[in-house]
Amino acid sequence: MLDATNEKIIKMIESDAKQTNEQIAKVLGLSEGAVRKRIKKLEEEKVIIGYKARIKHSLIGKTMIIIGFDIAPEYFNSAIEAIKSKEEALEVYSTTGDHTAIAVAVTDSEKARQFVSSLEKIKGVRHVYPAFVQETIK
Repeated sequence: MLDATNEKIIKMIESDAKQTNEQIAKVLGLSEGAVRKRIKKLEEEKVIIGYKARIKHSLIGKTMIIIGFDIAPEYFNSAIEAIKSKEEALEVYSTTGDHTAIAVAVTDSEKARQFVSSLEKIKGVRHVYPAFVQETIK
């Protein structure tokens, strides 16, 4: 369980990962060293699993695709390994609900359909549900 300070640090990082430890410390009334130690511990515990830039892919000739998967249970692990090994796959999630997994991928706009077709051929993948992102709203 996280304490209130760590929750505030996480929220600040989620809203702007480029903030410095000094900026976070100033807002929270802590020392830079205290913030640095807390962030390092959150990283070590895999609470924070990475930092990334959000890109408007359409401006650079790329297409973002959010893909739902129906994967046969007996092939789930091997199918997930195959999906996450794809260079285009940025994020892969195991999920409940309408899909057993969801991936976020980015590819050249002209290769997007070919990429989706390659996912359909992965052993154990019963169905692929691609959603081509038209615009990032938030």
